[in-house]
Amino acid sequence: MRLPRIDFTAIPTPIVLRGSPQQAHRDPCGHYHDGVFRVWHSSIRFHGSSPAGCALREVHGHASLGLAWSDDLVHWDWPQGGISNTVD
Repeated sequence: MRLPRIDFTAIPTPIVLRGSPQQAHRDPCGHYHDGVFRVWHSSIRFHGSSPAGCALREVHGHASLGLAWSDDLVHWDWPQGGISNTVD
């Protein structure tokens, strides 16, 4: 199998999963198959504030397993929903 020709200069940033103060993405796992790049990851959405340096056990949130995919490493799509669990 031959990988597609990728224009690496078109990739605006090496960051695929950008978090925020209310959401963190962790544990990315990349995969390429049949012309599609896929990245599975865990995601935590915090309820209320999440001060920097705060351990996960000290905040309440919602954990989910996510997936993002792209055929060119520039444009990414994410499905709605996912496998999830509340973290108390």
